[in-house]
Amino acid sequence: MVMFVPLVSVSLRFAKEVTAYADEEHIVLTRLSPTTLNGDCYRVLKAAILDLTLGPGTPIVENTVAVQLGTSKTPVREALARLTSEGLIVTDRSRRSYVAGLSIDSVREIYAVRAMLESASVRRVASHVTDANLVEIEASINRASQALDDEDLSAFLDANDAFHMHLIACSHNRYLIGMAERIFDQVRRVRAALYRAEPSVDRHAFSRRGLENHRAILRALTARDPDRSAELMASDVEMFVDLMDTPTVQDALLRLSDLTVARNL
Repeated sequence: MVMFVPLVSVSLRFAKEVTAYADEEHIVLTRLSPTTLNGDCYRVLKAAILDLTLGPGTPIVENTVAVQLGTSKTPVREALARLTSEGLIVTDRSRRSYVAGLSIDSVREIYAVRAMLESASVRRVASHVTDANLVEIEASINRASQALDDEDLSAFLDANDAFHMHLIACSHNRYLIGMAERIFDQVRRVRAALYRAEPSVDRHAFSRRGLENHRAILRALTARDPDRSAELMASDVEMFVDLMDTPTVQDALLRLSDLTVARNL
């Protein structure tokens, strides 16, 4: 079980919000068609966990999920087993399942690994990146920017993932790609938490700053400059850790905490 870490500047309104977050009745999932239920059940649940529709501490009950998805418990049970193996769902001593949380230490470790993997990857990629690669990378940045304007969380997360995963894929290293895919599941949750924590009056200033970082990386790649590309990538990844003491990031970290501890489970 991931430990709950006390954080600063949490309003009473948000405390009520996160309590409701872990209420079984607040699970809302899209009903599935009768075909390919196993894979669809897994994908629907995973997507809801990664964008924090199902936040940390949310109870996952087979019967409830099966009814909402319009399926039997078998594909739900198989989906939960996969998600548990991926560290996205945890089970307590009473065999009740909940969405797993992320501690501050876990987030720091994830981002430390990201900084090493992604900076090394982009350094390798910069020397042989193609014009077609650059066009796709720029397109992902533009999609992310438009998604912020449209207040479209899912599209923003997809575009951000596309930027980073495209650069990883350009390395043509299947082991690196495999590690990145696993890590990026958790990173998507961090980005979703940050997006949700950003005050609307700031128009997602933190996320927009990240897009400026991406544009700088694109310029370095266009210049085929490996050292500069790696330096900028490491700086982009480490920005979140560097700003962990700010109210917005503290709010984001609270949204990732494991609420099951607070519920004394």
